[in-house]
Amino acid sequence: MTMISFTLFSFFFFPFDGRNRLDFPVPTKYFGNCLKPCIVDVTKSEIRGENGIVVAAKAIGNKIKDVESSGLRGLEHWISDIFQRDKPGRISPVAGSPKLKVYEIDFGWGRPCKVELTRIDRDGAIALAECRDEERGFEVGLALNKNHMDEFITVFEQSVKLL
Repeated sequence: MTMISFTLFSFFFFPFDGRNRLDFPVPTKYFGNCLKPCIVDVTKSEIRGENGIVVAAKAIGNKIKDVESSGLRGLEHWISDIFQRDKPGRISPVAGSPKLKVYEIDFGWGRPCKVELTRIDRDGAIALAECRDEERGFEVGLALNKNHMDEFITVFEQSVKLL
C-alpha cells in the first residue's frame, strides 16, 4: 500500500443529501437529515493551475457520482476521514444547501426573514441557502480572515466587471 502525503492536497468538504438514495422511501414531511459528508481531494498544484476551476468542478462532479450509489454506507469511517484530512491539509467546508429550503420552515411563527448558518467560523468555510424571495437565487456566506477577504473582494469585483 502506498502512503500519500496529504500535505500536497487541498480538500473540499460538502454535505450530500442521501434521503432519496436509501433502500427505503423517506416521507416528504420527514424533519431531519440524511446528510453524508463528502470530501474531494485535489492536489494543490492542480487547483492553482490555469484550469483550477475546471479541475475542481470535475472532481466535485465525480465525487457526487461516486456517493450517489453508496447511500449511507461506510458511515463508520466518515469522522476519521474528515480528521485525517483536516490536520495536514487545507480543508474548505461547505455548510447548508439551496435544496434544504430553510426559508420554507415554519415553527408556528411564520417563515424566517433571514437565515444565517453559525457554523462557518473557520477560514475558507462557505455557507449556502436558497434565496428567500427569488425562486432561482441562492445566498452564499464566506468566512475568510481579513487579508483573504480583501483579496477575495478584489478578485470578485474584477470578475463581476467582466460579466
